[in-house]
Amino acid sequence: MNTDFTGHTIAGGRYEVRERLGSGSMGHILLAYDRNLGTTVVVKVPTLARLENPEFARRFAQESRFLVRLKHPQIVSILDVGEHENIPFFVMQYIGAGSLEDRARSGDGGVVRASTRSLREWLPGVAQALDFMHREGYIHRDVKPGNILFDEHGNAFLSDFGLSKVILAAEEGESSMTAAGAVVGTPNYVAPEIVLGRPYDGRADQYSLAITVYEVLTGSPPLEGPTASATMVNQTSKQARPLHEVRPDISPRLSSVVHKALSKQPENRYRSCAEFADAVLAAVDVTPTDTSRSSAHPGSTAVMPRKRLAVVATSKAANGRVGCPSCGKMLYLRPEHAGQRGKCVQCGGRLMIARDLQQISLLRPVEASESQIARGVPGLSGVGNSTSDDFDTILGQDVFGLRLARWQATSLAVLTLVGIVVAAVVLTRILHNPEGPSRADIAALASREGGSSGRSAPAAPARTVELTMLVPEKSFPAYRNAGTGFMQEGIGQSVRMNYEQVDARAAIDRIVANDEAFELWCADSPFALQELKTEWSLSAGGSSSEPPVTRSEVVAFSPMVCVLWSDRYWALRKKYPDIQLASLLDAMRDPSGWSAIVPTSDWGTVKIGAPPLDSDIGQNILLMLAMSLSDKADDLQKSDVTSTAFRKQLGDFERLAIPPGTAGDDPATALIERVMLRGPEYLDGAIVPESVALKYLDRLTQFDAVRLVYLSPRVDMVQQIHAVRQDDPSRRQAASVFVDTLLTPEFQRAWIYQGMRPGNPSVSLTDGVAGSPFAERMGVEIPESLMPSTVLPDAAVIEELLRVHAILDR
Repeated sequence: MNTDFTGHTIAGGRYEVRERLGSGSMGHILLAYDRNLGTTVVVKVPTLARLENPEFARRFAQESRFLVRLKHPQIVSILDVGEHENIPFFVMQYIGAGSLEDRARSGDGGVVRASTRSLREWLPGVAQALDFMHREGYIHRDVKPGNILFDEHGNAFLSDFGLSKVILAAEEGESSMTAAGAVVGTPNYVAPEIVLGRPYDGRADQYSLAITVYEVLTGSPPLEGPTASATMVNQTSKQARPLHEVRPDISPRLSSVVHKALSKQPENRYRSCAEFADAVLAAVDVTPTDTSRSSAHPGSTAVMPRKRLAVVATSKAANGRVGCPSCGKMLYLRPEHAGQRGKCVQCGGRLMIARDLQQISLLRPVEASESQIARGVPGLSGVGNSTSDDFDTILGQDVFGLRLARWQATSLAVLTLVGIVVAAVVLTRILHNPEGPSRADIAALASREGGSSGRSAPAAPARTVELTMLVPEKSFPAYRNAGTGFMQEGIGQSVRMNYEQVDARAAIDRIVANDEAFELWCADSPFALQELKTEWSLSAGGSSSEPPVTRSEVVAFSPMVCVLWSDRYWALRKKYPDIQLASLLDAMRDPSGWSAIVPTSDWGTVKIGAPPLDSDIGQNILLMLAMSLSDKADDLQKSDVTSTAFRKQLGDFERLAIPPGTAGDDPATALIERVMLRGPEYLDGAIVPESVALKYLDRLTQFDAVRLVYLSPRVDMVQQIHAVRQDDPSRRQAASVFVDTLLTPEFQRAWIYQGMRPGNPSVSLTDGVAGSPFAERMGVEIPESLMPSTVLPDAAVIEELLRVHAILDR
């Protein structure tokens, strides 16, 4: 029996096997021609040695068929599985423009160090593909430059999730088939926990991905020893030399990011490969210098593309302030900045400041040939012909990084000293005044800090105070950034922000217990305040007293939408002109499925995905479902959610809605990534927050066009901040000032960049936030204004609704 099919025609004449690309201990890799599709494919066949175990063929076929369904835009697809003369095989997509390893070699076999900017071309997609595999329960175990392939358009694909993975999966099912002590992976890239035979998860792939990044930037793997065994010992015991020591043009920040992902302890690495990739690219943006990789060699006459800066986003200024078009950081403009080029202190983005100080533009390098520049290709003109780092002005820092003349520096020092003395006098008076500061005191202090008595501004705290905020873990980075910005400017300089990461349940318990160790509570559920009211009433013996929350504001929100493939959307519109939860449930319940709507379709039943109704997002859907089915948007009663008809409809939705298939803190993201991104044949639509849909629109459209249906009655996912009653007037006042600050345009725009809508209705989704998820789609796919959100029912109604669902869920 021969498993090398070269020269054979297999699968009923479909595949013409033309040559053998390679062979190894796992099997043969063959190049074939698919006569049905008229394209080149790869056929992989296990070796005879692997087939000697009779159980192996069965498990091989079982695993292969599962992997056919494992679809992701950045994973080389398994297209088909079958048998030829009782020998199993599978067919894979052919990616023929070389690997990342090939890119690291020059024409004469020398090593080419990649530029840090080139990481953008492949790292994000490969990281997302790995995370997708991990959520599906698979670990790659052999991430390396040779397994990252490119097509002719420069798109990166994660490869070798094929024969070796199927064989390993098959072997792991039979202990007798697993060689004791065998190490899976390539020594230069294998994670230490695999070498040591310890349990491992997706962070082992992150380790290998970090070594891959290290190698393409330096030209060699960091822990290579004289032998394979020595290399594996190094993986468990030695630390890689810091990147910035090997390449001085690489920033210490980027070096630190890679070092973290190379930690010997998995728990010290990033939580996911995508998080690692995000950290790498954020560090790349501030890399001090970046020697671009060139494919031209000495003596070559090739003309390389010129790097040219192009405007990719703009922000409008108002009253001398403007949000960075890249990260939203509030920057202050002065007359001397007119016409200059500068950098944002927070993200390092390169900025062009208009001569009239009315806007700033974000510049990024693009490649353009001389002929393109001469012709004035759109998007490449009017900024500059090089990416030289002549960006001396650092916007957002003291004196904005300007190089001052000696007399200017002296004057500034004198004025600063005078300001400090005056501020000290005012603060001394404040500290000796138990009744708090007078309006004159505050005005004097504000004027020394650049304030103006002619405009309305929040009053400054009476003295330096500390504020403590309770924040959910997922929202912590956003509020921490807001607090940092608040403390750096204006009256916020007299406040110190502290944070405690707690969930809503723990925060409610602390408020009910009259804990006065914090002033602010951030909640990411619209039901949190209602739950607090219920708990407060119970703790007070059923009295109608209100909990000690003096102010509540919605900082940002995201409405619930149903993401539908475009053809499904138009089909549903024929039967349901107004697509809402009730109509989606009606379509899901129809046993005829799509044939009742589109008789010629072969789409099967109507399949809509939704997060579990007992999750935070699911509770929103639960309430919207109750309102939609009872046709009561603002007056839902207990009787509506306890009726037999509603219980039956709720049970049908719970039974028919497709769940994410995996547990986690973010079921909406899992639903899109695990199910929706497999393509239209797996799911017709998914109910998720708008912010999640925006994040994945581009990837979804790689399969087909999609439409967003905005569901009503509206129960939004929210970011709310609550000020908790405090006896200390300074802490109380400082908390109020911070809440006001969160609603200012500059802080609201930071949420817009995350795909959330601003809680302040006066802030536009598009003004000054070019490059946000909303900017390109506004008015076409995304409405700027929405119908008003619904008024939440009484806490007792919500509690009863949750109780009814809990009973059904048993």
